[in-house]
Amino acid sequence: MIKKFVKINGTWKFLQYNHNTPPTGFRTTDFEKINLLYGENGSGKTTLSIILHSLKGNNSLLSKKRSFDHSVPQTIEILTNGIANTLYTYNNGIWDNHKPLIEIFDIHFINENIYTGLEIQSSHKKNLFEVIFGQQGIQLKIDIQDIKDRIQNGNKTIKETTEKIQLAIENAYTASDYCNIQIDDAIDTKIVAKEAEIATAKSYQLIQTKQALSVIPQISLPYDCITATAIISQTIDTISETYLQKFKEHKEHLSMGGKEEEWLKQGFSSITDNACPFCLRTFDEEIEILEAYKQYFNEEYNTLLNSLSSLNSSVLNFNLEAQLLQADAKITGNRSLIEFWENHIINPPSLISIIDKKDELSEAFEKVKTCLEAKSKNPIQATTITDLASFQTAIDAINTIIDDFNTDISTYNQKISTLKLSAQPSISQLELDLKKLKAVKKRSEPVISTICTNLSTYAQAIIALNSQKTTKQLQLDTYSTTIFSSYSLRINQYLQSFAPYLEIRNLDSGYVGSSKEPMVKYALHINGNEIKQDDNPLYPCIKYSLSEGDKSALALAFFLTKLEVDGNIQDKIIVFDDPVSSFDLNRKSTTISNLIHFGQQSKQLFVFTHNLIFASEFWKSANQVPVTIQCSKIEFLGNTACIIEYNIETETLSSILKDSSAIKNYLINGCLTDELKRGIARCLRPALESYFHLKFFDLVAPDDWLGDFIKKVRNSTATDPFFRLQSSLTELSDVNDYSKKYHHRFNANNETEPVNDAELRTYCNRTLNLIQVI
Repeated sequence: MIKKFVKINGTWKFLQYNHNTPPTGFRTTDFEKINLLYGENGSGKTTLSIILHSLKGNNSLLSKKRSFDHSVPQTIEILTNGIANTLYTYNNGIWDNHKPLIEIFDIHFINENIYTGLEIQSSHKKNLFEVIFGQQGIQLKIDIQDIKDRIQNGNKTIKETTEKIQLAIENAYTASDYCNIQIDDAIDTKIVAKEAEIATAKSYQLIQTKQALSVIPQISLPYDCITATAIISQTIDTISETYLQKFKEHKEHLSMGGKEEEWLKQGFSSITDNACPFCLRTFDEEIEILEAYKQYFNEEYNTLLNSLSSLNSSVLNFNLEAQLLQADAKITGNRSLIEFWENHIINPPSLISIIDKKDELSEAFEKVKTCLEAKSKNPIQATTITDLASFQTAIDAINTIIDDFNTDISTYNQKISTLKLSAQPSISQLELDLKKLKAVKKRSEPVISTICTNLSTYAQAIIALNSQKTTKQLQLDTYSTTIFSSYSLRINQYLQSFAPYLEIRNLDSGYVGSSKEPMVKYALHINGNEIKQDDNPLYPCIKYSLSEGDKSALALAFFLTKLEVDGNIQDKIIVFDDPVSSFDLNRKSTTISNLIHFGQQSKQLFVFTHNLIFASEFWKSANQVPVTIQCSKIEFLGNTACIIEYNIETETLSSILKDSSAIKNYLINGCLTDELKRGIARCLRPALESYFHLKFFDLVAPDDWLGDFIKKVRNSTATDPFFRLQSSLTELSDVNDYSKKYHHRFNANNETEPVNDAELRTYCNRTLNLIQVI
C-alpha cells in the first residue's frame, strides 16, 4: 500500500510540498486501506492522479504537469509499506522503480478509452480493447502485432529487393516473373537484330512529333480604303464665296504654324451671349465675320472633323514595322522547319525574307501621314488621294507575295500530314522488346542471380508468417468469445444500477479497414433502441442522445467491469478521481456502494473528489465497513498545495453548528494562515446570528443581522424576551464591531485587514460565552 506522498516538488500547484510542511495537528497520518481526499476544483487532485498514473509505468507523463516555476526541480517521493517501506523516487524525468498494479479512473481514462467530448472515436475503441481484454488478451494482441510488424518489415524488404531487380532491368518484367526466366545462350544475336530494327524506325518517330509549317499572316491596312478616300477627297460647298473669302482673309492675318483654323474654331465655340470671348464686347459692326464663322464651322464641317480625327488616330496607332516583323518571323521559323522536312519530302516551298520591303512600305506610309496632315490643316478642301492609293498598292504587292507563300505552304503541309498518317513501327514496343532482351542477358550475372534467390526466400517467409498470424488470430477470437460474453453480462449489470435504460449489445472485437490494431465493437441501446455512434442525420446518435451523466455512467461501468473481470484485485491499488461527475443523487449512492465494495476487495482505494456532499456520504458509508479509513484535504500553504488532515464531519455540520464548531476548533488547534484566521473572524457574527434566529425564531425576520438583534436588545423593556440580554449589550456590540472589519459588507479591504492571534482568541472566547447566555 501507499503510505504517504513524502515530497512533491515542481509539479503543477505542488511547488514545494513536503509531508512535514503542515504544522503538527494538520499533518496527515499514513494512508489506510480506504482513503478519501477532498479538494476544490483546480486544487491538485488530478495532479495526484497523474503522479500515480506515471508511477504505474509512464515516466514522460509527469513532464506535462511541470510547475510554471522552473526554478524548483521536479522531484517526487512516495513511501509504500512494501519490503522495508520502499521509497519510490522520481528525479531527472524518471522513476527509480515502477508500481504497475495501479488502476485509475479519471478524465484521462474516459478521454482515452470511452469518449471525448461528444464523440466515440476509433482511437477509443482501440484503447478499450486493452481495457477489456486484460493481460492474456493484450499478450495475444502483442503477439499478433509482432507478427504483423515482421510481415510489414518482410514486405518492406521484398519491396526493396523488388525495386533493386526492377531498377537493374529497367522494369522490363515484374520481379516475380523475372526470377523464373531461364538463361538464353543466343541472347547477344537477338539484341543486335533488335537494335537494327529500332535504328530503322527512329526517323518515323521524329516525323510524328515534328511541327508542320505555319501560315504567314498578311499585312493589314490601318483603315478602310473606301472610307479613307472619301474623307480625304471630301469638300464643303455650303459656305458662300463672300463669307469664305472673308474667313480666308481673316485666317491669313494669323501666323500659328498651321494651327490657325483650329484656334479660330476653338474661339468660335467659346462665344456666349453674342460677345467676344476675350474682351466681352458685343458683336455689332463685325457681324459679317461672325456670320462667316457660323457658315464655315457648320455641322457638315464638325462631322468631317470627327471622321478625320478618327482616321488620324488609326494611322497614328498603326505599327507597320511590327506586322512586317511578325510575318518575317513566321517565314524564318518555316525555313528552319524546312531544313528538317526536306529530308523526307521533296520540293519544299521557297520562302524568302520580306523585311527588305520595309523601307519602301515605310516611305509610302509616311506620305499617307503627310496627306492626312494637309487635310487636317484645311479640312473643307479636297486633298489628292494619290498617296493613299500608292500605299495600298504597296501593301497589296507584299500580300500577294505572302499569299503565294501560303499556297505553297498549304500544299507542302498536306504532304506532311500524309506522311504523319502513314503506317509506322511502334518504337515503344521495339524499345520494350530490346529492354527485355537486355534483362534476360543480365539474369546470368552473379549479383542479379543472388537477389532473385533472396526474393524467393523472403516470399516464402511471408507465407509462413501469415500462417502464424492466422493461428494467433484464431486464438484471440476464441479468447474474445469467452471474455466478451462475461464482460457483456457484467457491464450490463452495472448499467442497470447506474442507468437502467442503457444496454450494451453485440460486444465484440475486430479489425476495421487497414487498421493494424484490433478495436472493440459494440452497439449501445436506450430502452431497446440502438443509438448510432457516428453523427447520423437519419438516426439518433450518442452525440445528442446521452446526457453527461449517461456518458459518465457508461465510462464507470466499463471501468468497474474491468476491475471485476481482470482478476487479482486483491493486489491492486485503485484510484477514482471525481467518479460522480454529472451524476444525480441515485447514481451517486450506487457509485458509493460500488466504491466501498471494491475498496474492501482491493489492496488499497483512493477516492478524490471536489463534491463535498458526495465526500460526506462516502465517508459515512466507509465508516460502516470493517476496514481502516483516512480522510485528507488539499490546501494552500504559502506558494504550494499541501495535503492536510481533514475532519469532514465538522465541515458538513449544519450552519448553526458549523461556525461555532470552527471557532471551538480554532481555540484548540489554531490556524495555519492569516487567511484562515480571517475566516474565523468572519464566523463570529454568523454564529451569534444563528442562535438568535433559533432562540427568537418567532420574533425576528429571516434577514435580520446581528446589528438588528443588538438594537432589539437595547430598545427592549422589562416584559420583552430580549430584555434579559441587556447586561450583555457591551459584549454583543464589541464582538459585532470586531467581526465587521472582516466582512466585505462593512469593509472593502476585508481581505487585507490585519488579524492578531491573541485578539482573535479573546473575541472567540467572548463569542462562545455569549452563545451560552442567548
